[in-house]
Amino acid sequence: MFDTISNAFQDHLDTAARSVEALTPMIAEASQMLVNTLLNDRRIFCVGTGISMLPAQLIVTNLVHRYDIERTSLPAILIGNDAITSSAIIADNSLQEIYSKLLRTLGNADDVLVVCSISGSDGSLVQAVRAAKERQMGVIALCGANGGDISALLAAEDIELRVPAIHAPRINEMHIFVANCLCELVDFNLFNTDE
Repeated sequence: MFDTISNAFQDHLDTAARSVEALTPMIAEASQMLVNTLLNDRRIFCVGTGISMLPAQLIVTNLVHRYDIERTSLPAILIGNDAITSSAIIADNSLQEIYSKLLRTLGNADDVLVVCSISGSDGSLVQAVRAAKERQMGVIALCGANGGDISALLAAEDIELRVPAIHAPRINEMHIFVANCLCELVDFNLFNTDE
């Protein structure tokens, strides 16, 4: 049992070490995209499926409520948390449209979609990215492995934060860390908090 725990810690640390080099400049760039979006009175939409809903929800909670300090709430929306609307979309259309239909309705040009996906290939999230692009929204993608289909949809102005790992739990752990980093940098840039 102790070996299993020790191996999990080591795997986490190894993934984190690889992620520092790969993601640090991209996290800084993504946080600036979020800051610019908020300074321009636009909104941040977040979405994920399964365990990838955790970092999406974390970003929204940290922006709407607070990250580390008391401050003004920031406009962030978790797409897909309304069970009745989501089940109606699924029943009448398809699972693939669960997020994209909402984004086509609520999203506007210069809003940002933060999409969290371990594989980058979930069909409903791929459709969400397509809807965001149709609405002229920016996209920040938290992915893992090879980035999947989402990576292929991103334009030059979009940002991919791809964790250099293939093991889903390690990718998810890094996505949660990245979510916290993004929110910390938003607070630092908008509210002059200590970095």
